[in-house]
Amino acid sequence: MNNPQNHAKNVRDDAQKAADTARQGAEQAARETAGHARRAADDVSATAELTFEELKAQIESLKADMARLASSASEAGYDYVGGQVNDAMSKAEKFTRERPAAAWGIAAGAGFLLAHLLSRR
Repeated sequence: MNNPQNHAKNVRDDAQKAADTARQGAEQAARETAGHARRAADDVSATAELTFEELKAQIESLKADMARLASSASEAGYDYVGGQVNDAMSKAEKFTRERPAAAWGIAAGAGFLLAHLLSRR
């Protein structure tokens, strides 16, 4: 049975899964970045006897490496989440085109629920 509520639930579930996957990817990227930062700190402490200029050059190199790592992790997460969001939006648009009355009903119900929750503040 493929009724509007089931379809809306499926779209909501897909969006939740995409958000969970993005969160997990961000957590993994954060763990990897923390590991890289720890290794970078270890490297910096091992170079304490280097001259100031050598140390300065190594720090600049580490900063560039960290920036590239953060950028690539961010881009990968953004690309994945963007694809999931676009997919969910396409499903929502299809549902709205196929069942406009149900879409209006769901929107009105969500608006009523939100207004009710916010009015209790």
